[in-house]
Amino acid sequence: MIENPSNFADQFKNFIEHIAGLMKTYYSKSGGAITGNVAVTGDITCTGTIQGATITSTSDRSKKEDFECVSDEYDISSLVPYRYTLLSDGKKHLGLIAQEVQLYVPEAVIEHYDEKGKKFLSIDYNALTSILLDKINKQEREINTLKKLIIKE
Repeated sequence: MIENPSNFADQFKNFIEHIAGLMKTYYSKSGGAITGNVAVTGDITCTGTIQGATITSTSDRSKKEDFECVSDEYDISSLVPYRYTLLSDGKKHLGLIAQEVQLYVPEAVIEHYDEKGKKFLSIDYNALTSILLDKINKQEREINTLKKLIIKE
């Protein structure tokens, strides 16, 4: 029950600060680990490494609609993998450049804004995996067709 309705904002702020303090205490006492399930609605931004036994994306048919085959829609042959140093951690990484991917597969590029409001891009590598799988399957069929032609000769 609210003790003094005219002072609700201050009471609510104090309550939130108290909960935040409890969470900080739990987090530090647990060695920096949060156990159990955590559900987040919205985006999570991490400047470090996210590590887990399994990281998945929702892919159940019942969670999707408006299916379109995009088998021949994307030409990704111009995409170039790079080794680069990421400014935020100073470590070497392998990957693609979002601006280049955006030219060929715009749906695989996501816009974000940093704490200063400056736009930056990231890549949905799951989207690229689907396209790569299609390209591999086509090459496999072509290889098998060519093998059959060679055997006939």
